Amino acid sequence: MATKRLSKQYNQDFSKLVHKYAIAGNPQDCVERIRQYVDAGAKTIILNSACLASYTHENKQLMAQQVIPALKGSI
Repeated sequence: MATKRLSKQYNQDFSKLVHKYAIAGNPQDCVERIRQYVDAGAKTIILNSACLASYTHENKQLMAQQVIPALKGSI
């Protein structure tokens, strides 16, 4: 979803760039990627959905229920 959304938004193929510039994948993938930023010294992380508008609500629920709790104490 992120690849499709970002490719359209930036008018270029994002298939090789999405994992460099976005947190994408299942909740565990997202937790692991965010931990990389934390381990590198990030103090603030801002999450923004890069998915289809019809999936935004579910995406935010997954982040709130599975990703953020898994990071508690890390940030």
